[in-house]
Amino acid sequence: MADSLAPHQLARLVRALGGLLAAGCAVQETSVVPTSRCDSANEVRAALYPLGTSTDAEEADIASRVLPGGFGGLYMDIERSTLRVSLTDPSMGAEVGPALDSLLTCGAAYPGRVGTAISLTPKEFVAGRFTGQQLQDWFRRLQPEVAAHAWAFEIDPIQTQLWIGVHGPADSAVVVETSTRLEIPRGGLQIETPPSDSAAGTFRLADRGLVTQAVAGVGFYISPRLIHRNQLPHPVYQDRCAVGGQPGRTEPFARLERWEGSSWRVVYRPFCVAVLLLNPVVVQPGGVREDTVGITHVTRLNSRPTWDVIRVAGTYRLVVPLFRSAVGSPPVLRDQLPDSVGRSETFRLRVR
Repeated sequence: MADSLAPHQLARLVRALGGLLAAGCAVQETSVVPTSRCDSANEVRAALYPLGTSTDAEEADIASRVLPGGFGGLYMDIERSTLRVSLTDPSMGAEVGPALDSLLTCGAAYPGRVGTAISLTPKEFVAGRFTGQQLQDWFRRLQPEVAAHAWAFEIDPIQTQLWIGVHGPADSAVVVETSTRLEIPRGGLQIETPPSDSAAGTFRLADRGLVTQAVAGVGFYISPRLIHRNQLPHPVYQDRCAVGGQPGRTEPFARLERWEGSSWRVVYRPFCVAVLLLNPVVVQPGGVREDTVGITHVTRLNSRPTWDVIRVAGTYRLVVPLFRSAVGSPPVLRDQLPDSVGRSETFRLRVR
């Protein structure tokens, strides 16, 4: 690491490490003064992340250097209104809690997230395998070595693993071999090969490789474009949802599923107010309709809809409820078709 740091950065890091050693000794005797821990974290930030912007994984790296208990990362579980904190030693939760609060409230870790993205209580301390510092170190060393074999590379601060999306089994073997050579434990890696697309329904995507720019601690927005070709011998009616702030405009009421290595899991359901479909969208046999579906990632915010993942990169698919008929006025959609009919082909999502 020293070889890659400028002299002034190295000096800052040496001072920070000195502060950490002092803090470590103090922990054995008395509790660390919060301002000292904040100062140490700020020194580490100035040395390692001088640009002033950081990902959640980088924030976990900073925090892990000044917190006891082997801090791996945190995640605001909105559904349960709980702050989940990963520690290699969860039994130290009583000590880590106040120390973490001091870092968050003074802005030395996850700056700007408290109050909008993070609530300090209640907390749940979960067992993590590795620390934020370890994960970030492995990321820096492994990512450039296997870049040609992986389409996405992301740190999951709750699973405390590096998630790597590879193109196929041969690429997976290269990643394993390289990580072994770099002395990165296999348990620190989650390597995922793409699933088969044989179960795709009647929806195609204009772009199967989506890239999003994440806003630290807030989220992002993606808008995949769906192309629906009705291959059935009868008309098909789409379940649709109003688009916020755009009167009269609707889009497919599509849920989002993510591939979890061996099965699909629903990670997003749109939040939709009642929509009066006086003229429901119908696709005639052989007909084609194109739509854009807006999906907002607001996992860490106290709002809806929520995105039930913290690791963003992965293979996804959309599922649109389709119906055989619409009856009455206002119309009511009836005779829902199997989910397999409304599935899209898979697409990949990664953070820039």
